[in-house]
Amino acid sequence: MVIPLKNRLLLPVQLSRPVGTLAVSFFALQATMAVSALAQDDESVGLDTIIVTATKTEQDLQDVPVSLSVLDGDRLDLIKGGGDDPLFLSGRVPSLNIETSFGRIFPRPSIRGLGNTDFDFNASQPVSYIYDEVVYENPVLKGFPVFDLERVEVLRGPQGTLFGRNTPAGILKFESVKPGDEFDAYVNASYANFNTLQVQGAVGAPVAEWLSVRLSAQYQYRDDYIENQIDDDPRADAGAYEDFAWRAQFLATPTDNLSWLLNFHGRSLDNGQTSFQANAFEPGSNAVRPGFDRRQTFADAQRFSELETNTFGVTSRMEGTFGAVKATYIFGYEMAEAFSRGDVDGGFGAAFLPSGGGPGLIPFPAESADGIDNLDQFTHEIRFSNADEGVFNWTLGAYFFDEELEISSFNFDTLANGAPNGEAFQEQDTNSWAIFASGNYQVTDQFTVSAGVRYTDDSKDFTAIRTIAPFVGTAGALGPIDVEVGDTNVSFDVSGTYAFNDDVNLYARVAR
Repeated sequence: MVIPLKNRLLLPVQLSRPVGTLAVSFFALQATMAVSALAQDDESVGLDTIIVTATKTEQDLQDVPVSLSVLDGDRLDLIKGGGDDPLFLSGRVPSLNIETSFGRIFPRPSIRGLGNTDFDFNASQPVSYIYDEVVYENPVLKGFPVFDLERVEVLRGPQGTLFGRNTPAGILKFESVKPGDEFDAYVNASYANFNTLQVQGAVGAPVAEWLSVRLSAQYQYRDDYIENQIDDDPRADAGAYEDFAWRAQFLATPTDNLSWLLNFHGRSLDNGQTSFQANAFEPGSNAVRPGFDRRQTFADAQRFSELETNTFGVTSRMEGTFGAVKATYIFGYEMAEAFSRGDVDGGFGAAFLPSGGGPGLIPFPAESADGIDNLDQFTHEIRFSNADEGVFNWTLGAYFFDEELEISSFNFDTLANGAPNGEAFQEQDTNSWAIFASGNYQVTDQFTVSAGVRYTDDSKDFTAIRTIAPFVGTAGALGPIDVEVGDTNVSFDVSGTYAFNDDVNLYARVAR
């Protein structure tokens, strides 16, 4: 019996730290290991090759000079079988943490401790999500469910050369299972406490000599399991959600040198918002207060809480080989609408009332809502590379990004039965373009040098207006306030890889 196992070991000799605007990694060791049991014959141990696209070309994981972890489809299905949202990836690979205050949307990732905890729908993150080669910039898009995936690649450290803006901490790169030339189908289902149901399935098959199709979907459902202790209205309980996501892919290969992959996808989510509970921890301690129960809430405005999200997108990838050059064009369109309202003080009453508040001190009631009224994101990328791998391999490309975003924010007076008492609106138009180049040269059989550079031009037009102020003593209507900003940036990376032997590579990398 032979059990192949391939892994990467990042030894303690690795140093990764910010140095001004640089991140430097030294002496990161990649190791390929094979674990074998006693065999009754003399067959040699075989090693599985893990192919990744961290450099936008297919490479053996062993040869990529980047701190990189991979979760394949089987392991993903195993660890998310309980109906979890994308936060289930948190802690599954080294240095990755993901949290949220919006429930099943708006994951806020951090890698090596670098992240952004801002909960505005307009907030950018230093960890980028790349889904089938298209960036999901808005945090609501990043909450798209994980299903029918071939693998997830987690790239740690700056990735600005090939992936551009908002990647100083790293990337989460999702690759869905693509249509194939053979029939393939499966259905997975699980059932758990609180009527938690998850059903995931896919079917793929060739429908013509030149055309293959793959359809996949996931449905998740859960009843309320957080009981409101001060409000017997059924709407005051929390924890329930109904989440449906789907994907339809069509792969056309009219010739051996041409291919076109078209990907339609969408999501519909109802509920699944975060349930807040005030004073969960004892002051000055990380211990929970006596009597705390995560399945209880004391929120007096929970009955008004809601979360609704709808997204739709189209991804197109066209690739052709023309002599010694391979050309790739990727187009992406993503749209989203979302609305989230919650009792964020996590209790009832207020300290200034004769009856006080609870549980514990509630200085003042806080009930608010945020919504994405409109989100349209367009991306284009065209790149050229050498068709056949050789001593020198190169990639040249250009990238374009356009996003139009409209956000509304509201405040409510819980003491007046949730009457609205504050509202503000944002509009933002973001345009970005970049050109980039990357290559690697095999100096000797054992030593390879890689380098890349990217020039980015970014601009934003932003407008904010407040029509009602929520606090007494502050100005009412404000704005509109218009701001136009823009900047350019040059990012780069340089690395060297030394093949110590067939199983061990040693590399050093500097990236801005």
